[in-house]
Amino acid sequence: MGTVKNICAALTFGTILASSPAVMAAPVYSTAIPPSTTLKYKVTASYNSLSLSGNSVMQWKTNLKTYSIRDNCTVTFFGNVLNSVSSGSVSNAGLEPANYSETKLHKNFSAAINQANGFFKPSDGDDTIPFSGQVQDHSSIVWQLSAIANDNKNRFTPGHTYILQVIGHRGVKNWTFRVSRNESLSTPAGKFQTAVLSGKTQPMSVWLAKDRYFYPVQLYFRDNNFETRQTVSSIQ
Repeated sequence: MGTVKNICAALTFGTILASSPAVMAAPVYSTAIPPSTTLKYKVTASYNSLSLSGNSVMQWKTNLKTYSIRDNCTVTFFGNVLNSVSSGSVSNAGLEPANYSETKLHKNFSAAINQANGFFKPSDGDDTIPFSGQVQDHSSIVWQLSAIANDNKNRFTPGHTYILQVIGHRGVKNWTFRVSRNESLSTPAGKFQTAVLSGKTQPMSVWLAKDRYFYPVQLYFRDNNFETRQTVSSIQ
């Protein structure tokens, strides 16, 4: 069961991290919101000598004023292990989550986020938590990166760094991503020319398809002896 918990954590880029609320506001980047789509992934994972496989579905919907993201993951032998939902508004600076919720192995977490006044209320705490600037949740962060890349195609090149602020159970944390390389990626959905983002503060990578609105066509996460990879199998 511990392995499945790790899979769930990896599929949402790790456990919800706690940090001091006194985190400097992240930079504001220009964005171009990618069109609505449904991405299906093949999931492979390993933990020591144990190999697991499964499938996940990410539904991205937007009318350029609001957005919603729904993630679902099933793993062999364990069935459904993750559901998460993020929703909010869209501004010139991209996604502004207002509500986030997730269920991992029947354990629930949610947060109401007030972007205008700079605070959020986690479901597992009694107090509101302040933040500066714009924040993302563990689902919206991938699509915020996609939106930044989609509006900065010529500048989204190896060596460039992007910082996004992410909510946690008891605070916020700045996550730093670096465009590490360009890569031709073969997937069950076809071959894509991608920009690969590597986390400088998280052991993770995201492959964004340059020729498909910078959709996230592959996701990778590593934590000690555990690693997981989601590779797109269809784009609808």
